[in-house]
Amino acid sequence: MPVLCENIPRITYGKSLIFNRFLDFKRVQPMSRPLESCTAKWQMRPCLLPSLYNEWADDILNFKVRKDDVFVVTFPKCGTTWTQEMVWMICNELDFERGKKTPLPERFPMIELSAVAKISKTNSVRQCAEMKSQRFIKSHLPAHLLPTEIWTVKPKIIYCTRNPKDAAISNFHFMSRMQGWKANFNDMMEAFMANSTLYAPFHSHVLDFWSMRHEENILFITYEEMKQDLPAVIAKTAKFMGKNLTEDEIARLADHLSFDSMKKNKSISETPLMRSVPFFKYKLLRKGESGTFRKEMSPQLIERFDRWSLNELGDSDFRFSM
Repeated sequence: MPVLCENIPRITYGKSLIFNRFLDFKRVQPMSRPLESCTAKWQMRPCLLPSLYNEWADDILNFKVRKDDVFVVTFPKCGTTWTQEMVWMICNELDFERGKKTPLPERFPMIELSAVAKISKTNSVRQCAEMKSQRFIKSHLPAHLLPTEIWTVKPKIIYCTRNPKDAAISNFHFMSRMQGWKANFNDMMEAFMANSTLYAPFHSHVLDFWSMRHEENILFITYEEMKQDLPAVIAKTAKFMGKNLTEDEIARLADHLSFDSMKKNKSISETPLMRSVPFFKYKLLRKGESGTFRKEMSPQLIERFDRWSLNELGDSDFRFSM
């Protein structure tokens, strides 16, 4: 399936060039829609990605999918790591010791990593392709840029989203810890609402998966429901994966997935991949809270975000919880 990559000007926020290590950007969009019925309501909006992505687009779209693969898909900073660890543990008999010994990016690699950042010599697509079954694969790509075989082979997909205000705040803190970028909060918030951050647009990313939430191979969850009742989400995810967990096992996993436990787990919070990035000063787990936007956004900015979000959601029946 051919991919259209449209050049766009370098993106500047204030006085500094964000993502300056990625150089130029493209808006990426497939030139056709898969024929499967689950794709009928996709918005297919062009996705903002580094120009580097152009070299990898075909390899990712043509990636050979296996029936027993498990994908975790999110927009960046929307509970990705939390969801990955939950899913991996459920599918691996709660093997906490093995999990601690093996960094999460090795257990659950990001398929498009090589296409969005030159931070590792590893070919991320090949890394995923060469993994033994059962493979666990992470992606931030929108539905229409994921491997096309997903929609025919139908592996399990767990999609997690988060309210856009918290997502924007978390993206700001993520980027502000990158050397060479002087953080400007207001500029970043404007960029988020202009759909000018990596992997944007935000809402169509969410809505395309919301439209597929009734597919048997797709589970749609939110960061907020994980914060509100993690054991219930664990139980729902285990059932989706065909696993039976006892109440004691659910409680043990919930404790393992607590913020304090996750932050202390170096296989998650301090991986070799993160340490290898010379310009990156960031702890993957920052606060682990929901609703932090209330502390960092003005009432006026919150109102603007809410209006923008409602406009982007249009006539969809999906609404964020905050």
